[in-house]
Order: sequence, then structure tokens, then C-alpha cells
Amino acid sequence: MSYLTKYGYLCLLLCIMQQVNAQPKGSYLTKLNMDNGLANNKVNCVLKDKRGFVWLGTEDGLSRYDGKHFTNFASRSNDSTTLPGAIVTSLLEDNDSIIWIATADGGLTAYNYRLSAPLQLTNYQPHTATGVLHIEKITADFSGNLWLAAAGYPMLRFNKSTRQFDMPFKEAVITAEAVCIDSAGMLWMGSMGGGLLKIDTRNLQSTYVNIAGATTVNSSTLITSLFTGSDLALWCSTASHALFCLSTGNTQPAVVKTFNGKQRPDDEIIHFAETPDNLVLMSGRHSGMIMYDKQTGTFSTYSNGFSQQHDLLSDHVNCVYNDYTGITWLGTNYGVYVYNPLYHPFSQIFLPPANGNITVYDFYKDIHGSLWIATSNGLFVQKNGSSGFEHRALSWNGVPLSVQKILADTDGSFYLGTDYSLFVYNPAGNALSLLPNTANDPVMGRLKAPGIVSIVKDTIHHHPVLIVSPYGYPLAGYDLAEQKWIHPFGNNVTPNQVRKICRIATGGLWLATATNGLKLLQQQATAPYYSLQQRTIKSNLQTSDIFDVLEDGAGNIWASSYGGGLIRYNNATQTAANIEESSNLVEGLQNDPAGNIWMISNGHLHKYNPHARKYSCYSLPGSVYSSIKGYMYKDNNGILYIGGTNYYIAFDPQQVKEITSDPTVYFTDFKIFNDSYNHLLSNGNIHLAHNQNYFSIEFAAPEFSGGGNVQYSYMLEGVDADWINSGDRNFASYSNLPGGDYVFKVKAGNWRGTHGTQVTALNIHITPPIWQHWWFYLLPLLLVAGILWLQYRAKIKALLNRQEIRNKIAKDLHDHLGSTLSSIAVYSQVAKINQQQQKEEQLTSILDKIGNTANEMIGEMSDIVWAINPLNDQVINFINRIESFARPLCAASNVTLLIHYDESLTQLNMDMDKRNHLYLMCKESINNAVKYANASSITLHIGIRNNQLLCTIEDNGCGFQYDAVIQQARSSLSGNGLKNMAARAASIKASYKIDTGPGTGTRISITCPLP
Repeated sequence: MSYLTKYGYLCLLLCIMQQVNAQPKGSYLTKLNMDNGLANNKVNCVLKDKRGFVWLGTEDGLSRYDGKHFTNFASRSNDSTTLPGAIVTSLLEDNDSIIWIATADGGLTAYNYRLSAPLQLTNYQPHTATGVLHIEKITADFSGNLWLAAAGYPMLRFNKSTRQFDMPFKEAVITAEAVCIDSAGMLWMGSMGGGLLKIDTRNLQSTYVNIAGATTVNSSTLITSLFTGSDLALWCSTASHALFCLSTGNTQPAVVKTFNGKQRPDDEIIHFAETPDNLVLMSGRHSGMIMYDKQTGTFSTYSNGFSQQHDLLSDHVNCVYNDYTGITWLGTNYGVYVYNPLYHPFSQIFLPPANGNITVYDFYKDIHGSLWIATSNGLFVQKNGSSGFEHRALSWNGVPLSVQKILADTDGSFYLGTDYSLFVYNPAGNALSLLPNTANDPVMGRLKAPGIVSIVKDTIHHHPVLIVSPYGYPLAGYDLAEQKWIHPFGNNVTPNQVRKICRIATGGLWLATATNGLKLLQQQATAPYYSLQQRTIKSNLQTSDIFDVLEDGAGNIWASSYGGGLIRYNNATQTAANIEESSNLVEGLQNDPAGNIWMISNGHLHKYNPHARKYSCYSLPGSVYSSIKGYMYKDNNGILYIGGTNYYIAFDPQQVKEITSDPTVYFTDFKIFNDSYNHLLSNGNIHLAHNQNYFSIEFAAPEFSGGGNVQYSYMLEGVDADWINSGDRNFASYSNLPGGDYVFKVKAGNWRGTHGTQVTALNIHITPPIWQHWWFYLLPLLLVAGILWLQYRAKIKALLNRQEIRNKIAKDLHDHLGSTLSSIAVYSQVAKINQQQQKEEQLTSILDKIGNTANEMIGEMSDIVWAINPLNDQVINFINRIESFARPLCAASNVTLLIHYDESLTQLNMDMDKRNHLYLMCKESINNAVKYANASSITLHIGIRNNQLLCTIEDNGCGFQYDAVIQQARSSLSGNGLKNMAARAASIKASYKIDTGPGTGTRISITCPLP
């Protein structure tokens, strides 16, 4: 830590004596309480985590703070997703960034921000014989175990791996805050008997240390708080207000110092902290905040009544915490107080109390280093090196004067611009006098407007002239050589509401006016006085209400305005531009050696770096009704002064550190339809279903410069064409997004209009619905193509089947016709021979055979023609064909034929192949029954069942031995009929069954599937 930062702490905690009226530099704090969103005003503990968020344990839950917004974690009964207890007593973050929370009424709780919202809080409750243990403090050893302290109870150890509690030292009853781990890994505990227990956490070897003889306290004194610093020093406090420091390097700690009540407040120290430069911070039970400087060996105190504006409301400080950025947090019963070293260069100095409020208007530092302060109640003088003030009340003709402007001339003259007139002031005698010929001047003799708001000295035609702006009147000039007021000044063309006159190095006066923008007065050789030139930039501005005007080292003109913010006028190019980043309402201006422009805006102090185009806001102390305002003053040393009500601010701009302009942004929640899915943020890649495309992303950039000015910009690549400036709104919502890959980016700047460079990104993949995949659109094409292909295949198959049938018919015709005709030819030759030989009987037999053969050929030809005719595809035609064959045959053999069929069959079709084979099977069965069975009756039944055609041919003939016939058919050339029937049944996937036996008749069942 730098010397200046340490100096800020010293100023913050400088001990105040009762007789000193002025306050030290940098003594103010920022206060946060329930009005700002804190869960409860009583703050028991503070922790800053590795991401930069500050956690505040209160009497009614836990609060997470990012510099502007609070997120509160409450305790609700019968809700396991909340804190089990409301009174948060201690906080600790482990190496895995898990925050461990101790509560006085709920045990130990682990918070893991990487898990989903319902699972982020996990409670571990150590139960004792007396009920729930009230944990007061958590500390961790180098092995990662947690050690838990509870007042009047032995120390508990919690193993994070096994999630188990144990009690290694049951005999050591400790006090609540009297536990700590030093940098060597040793655990120190304060026992109820006044001694110390030193424990090596690696092997649990313990050593009892009796420090009673080394102190001025009794051995029964209760040790209430322990703390180890970076130098292994052990700080120990007791209930009897004893405070001592021990060296922990040896087995038996040696007392280094014992501090009595004369060196520090006589109070019990209840909490310790340490700054990076070895300043030990302590909170007293009744004496506020105490600091010990190890280098000087001195104490200083910050307590109630220390500062008139932002003092502690109570002398009781519950805890003190110095985070890794150097910010100090004080937990009290009235909220948390924050001291930021960033503000240590700023001195808030209060004027002596008076009846009514005192407004500070102007300053002047003389050659002796004394500061003259112009106020609504005369002058205040603060001598160089003095912390007090001399008040010089001023009046004229019995009228109290409000001094608004001070002008010290190089010739030693001292001028005061008041609400009455312009006076010459004698500092030695505290005497006022009017300039000659002023009393009778119609304007300056007695001002009725607010008063003189600006004074400059210039030379006009070798005459020294004072140019003043009595607000509400035209500019007035006083010729010091001729000792007279000049009216009208500037050929009566100057406006009546000039707020500021700025004399530039090249000659001429820039005027900041309330209604006419910026104007330039330049001397003319032919005119006796200044003439108003039409070199105006009013038309280029967003407003004509200008408050202040300033020339920088490069000759550029800077102006502040109401409504247009900060304005830069390039004197070389005569062009003006509004600074987009600036606030709209800007008052007093000053520049520093680095070229930065400092300005007052809305009660805050702003800075603009023209080179880097960086804008910053410093939130100085003050309330809404009592904040800095008006103009700024710069002394010869570059110190800037700003007036407020009853106080002023002084600071060296070169000592003010830069505010972080682009803080790191962290994602804090991911919600789908307002339900938290925080765990999806753990790896930076989120995969969502197509119906999860309504989501919002929450984020935060922890930043504690005090202004709460963090502004966010975000974009979703693939949706947003450019960055979206959301101001201080720390979430983004998207709805009805199509499937695809997206990248959400967010960055933060520390002022509106500024854009950070640190981008935090989140990859989001939304799975498209099935109907949005490319292959989904290919499916109908494939389906149609498949159907067409199947139709084509069916058509080809039908053609092939037809071709096969044709081939078969052709083969059958060739075989049957060829063999039959050959037989007929042979028979004809035999008949011819028999005729020649006059063998009548043989000739008749041969002729009969020729006739029978021809008839058989005609029948077969008729069957083939019937089979291939598509008009015969109906089942009824099949039935009719059977009947037309069977009835003549049965009638000729005197056999009764009965045909039964279902009427529903008349509407069915049967393909050619099945129809032909089924017909031939039935024909063969009937023919066998007539020829060989000696049957007197044949019954044909045709029906349908389960989409199958059932044909049954049954006779009452003699039957036959089926197995013997089948065996004979296999071993001889006879029995082709049965073999043909079986082959035909197999070819049409029909089942074929013969039930027969000697003397029992024959029943042939054919079951053929229909298409």
C-alpha cells in the first residue's frame, strides 16, 4: 500500500480531541443500510469473495452487494432452499470459492453459486446434547478443514470431504471470537480460564500457554478475541479491557507489548483486521473504530460524533474488515460503513457551527498560505498550518454582506464581490470601502439582483479595468485610472445574465450566459471599450444555458451547461462539440496539469480525460440538500477547492487515483421462463431444448468506487446487430429464439456512455425442433421416393409374375400340345395300319383314344384360357368354373354333387395364379373322387375366415391308406396327382390337408390366403 493510502487511513482514524473544532482530512464514510436494500441494519460480519462481491451477514439474513444492487438470502421456515437460520455470525470462503455461513440459530451452511438455485445452500447441523449449536466464528486450516467456535463450548472440526463433525479437544471450552489460525497453520484458542491453547492442525498436537504472568490481568480473565497478523504477531483482548500482542514464533509465545488504557480507549476489543501496510484495525465494544500503527506505535480512534456528516451512529462496532482492494468495512447496528482509500486525497472540512446554514461561494489562498473563504456569512480565514477558522462577519450600512467573489490584484488590492456591490477590502483592518464614484452609480451603488458572480481585471486602451457581472444587469466596467463605472459596457450589447467571465491568453473575454450561450468580447481599435463579436457557438450547442467557461493550456475553451453537459470549443477550428459521456447538468470547471477537466455535477465531482476520452464520477460526501455546488477554485499549488453547505472540499487532483473504467462482469443467474437454471452457467456453455427459447441472463460487475455508476452493454450474436446499452439494468431477456448457436456478450463501463474492454461471454446452443432439421425436409421426399419405388417394384413384380405365368403357360402348351399331338399322330398311323389290315376292333379302340386325347387337350386348353382371362378374377367365377366342370362329370357317374359357398365371396377377387392353382387342385380332387373312390356323393364347401379362402372337398367313397399311397408315390412314377396338388399348394402359400382312411371317405381341405 502506498504512503498516500496509508495517510488516508491515518486521516480517517486520527484521534480527535474535544477542544478541536475542525475535522481531519478524509474523515468521511459511506453508509449503507436497509434504505439501500441491505437485509437488516445490524451487520455482524463482512466478506469479499474472489469474484469481488461483498457479503454482509446481518441479524436477518445474508446480503450480497455489487456496489449498487443488493441480493438478499433470507431464512424461511419449512423451506430447505433458504438459510436455516436468520442470524449470520461468521463468513468464510474456501479455495473452491464455496462460502461457508455460520448462523447463531441454524448451524453451518455452504453456498455454492455454481449449483442450481434450489441446491445452492446446503445445511450441516451439528447437534449437541443441549440442542442446536450456536456457531459464532469459522476458520479454516491448511488441510481445508473448518473449525467452528461457539461460546462456552469445545471447538468443533468439520471435514468437508466426509461432511462429518468431530470434537478433537472436548476439554477445551473456548470463547466466541477467541479462535484464529496463524500463517504457520497453528490454531489458537482462548480458553475460559484465561490461557491459550496452541494446536498443530496437521497432527492435533496441542500446547497450553498460560499468559497470566506476562500480563497485568488476572489469570481468570476471559479472553474474548484473537487475531494473527502477517508478521505472526498474535493479538489478544480480554473482557477486562486488556490488550496485548505476542510473538508466536516460539513454542511459548512471548509478550511483545501490553497496552493500557492510557495508550488507547479503555474498552474491550471484539474484532480485529489488518491492512496491507500492517495497520491493525480494531472494533471496540463502546469506543467505535480503533487503529494501531505498528511503525509509530500509536493508536487513533473513529467514533460517534467524529464527523458532522457521516459519523458512526453508535460507538459499538460489531466487526471491522479490510478487503484485498484496501477498502475498510465497519459493521454496526445501524448498517455498514465503508471507507475507500480512493477518496483519501479529498478533505472535507467543516466551518464552525453557526445559526443557520452557511453557503460557500469562493476561495482565495494568499502568499502566506492562508485560505480565504467567501460565504453567505462574510469571510472565513484558515491560517496556514491551523485547523481552526477566523470568522469575519461583514456588513455595509448595517446590512450583512454575502461575499460571493474574491479578486486579489497583483498590486495588493483585495476586492470582494458581494450581494450589495463591489468593495475594496483591507484584510489587516477587516475594513470595507466602495470604489470611488460607486455610491451614486445607478447600478453598482446598490445591487438588487443576487449579486456579483464574476470579476476579472483587464486593460482597455492602456487603462486598467475591473469587469464585473452583477447578475441580472449588463456587464459593468470600472476604469481604475479614471475612477468611474462604465455604462453601458460593450456598446450595450452584452446580456444581463452573465454567470462567468473568462479572460483568455490571446486577449478577449468569453462569457458564460444563462440565456445566450457562449459569447466572445474582443477589443476593437476604433471602439472605446469592448464590443461583442458575433463569434458565438450558441447554434452548435444543445442548450444556451452556460454556467462556467474555462481556457485550457492548448487554448481550447471548455464550458459547462445546464442541459448540454460539458462542451469543448476548438478555438483553432472554431467548432464546438458536446462531450457525450458527460452529465447533462454541469456547474463549476477547473483543469489540472495533466489536462483533465474537473467539474461539479448533481452534487458530485466528475473528471474528464480528453486524451483517453474517459469519464469518471467521484461521489463526495454530502446529502441531497447539502452537497457541493457552484464554482471551483485552483490555488498556485494546483489544489482544487469546492464549496458546499457548512463545509468545503479540498484535494490535489494529481493524488486522486483513477476509477476502474471497465470492471469485470460476472453472470449471476440464468432463468428459463422465470425459473432459475443457475447451474447451467458453470462451464460457459449452455445447451437448451427448442422449447426453452425464452430466457433471461442476469449479471453484475462488482465495483465500489462509491458512485454506483456502472453501466452495462450486451449483445447476443446472431440476434443483436450491435451492442445494446442497458444503463444500470443488469439483466437481458430474449424470447422465441430459433434453434442455433448464439454467443451472449456483456461488458461494463463505470459511467454512462463509456464502454469497457473486458467482455464476458456465454455460449448458448438451442436445439432446433425436429421439423427444423434439414433432414426432416428430406423425409417426405424419401417417403414419396420410397412409395414410388415400391409401386415400381410391385409393378415390375406383377409384370414378372405375368411373364412367369406366360412362360409357364407357353411351356405347358408346348408340353401338352406337343405330346398330345404327337400321340394323336402315332394313333393315326396305328389306325391306318389297322384299317389296312381290316382290324376293326383295334381300329375302333385307336379312334376312341384319339377322340379322348383330343377332348382332354380341348379341356386343358379351355382351363388355360379361363385362367389367363382377367375377367375371371372374381371368386364367384372360380366357383362357377368348378361347378361347370364337376356337374357333368358327377352326373355321368351317377354321383350327387353339393356345392356350398358364402355369399360374401361374390365381391372378392383372386389373382390369376392363385385362382388357377386352386381350380386345378379342386378339379384333381373331384376327378379322383369320381374315378377312384366309388363315391355316391361329393360335397364342395367354399368359405372365408380371417381373410383366408377355405375350400373343402369331401366324398363318401372307399377312401385309401394315405401313408401307403404317399410312400408308393415317392418310390414310383404313380401318384403324380397328389404330388402335383402339394406342389401347387406350396406355390400359392396355401395349406393342404387330406383326411382319409379305408372305408371312411376322403376330405381334402385347402386354406389359401387372400390378398
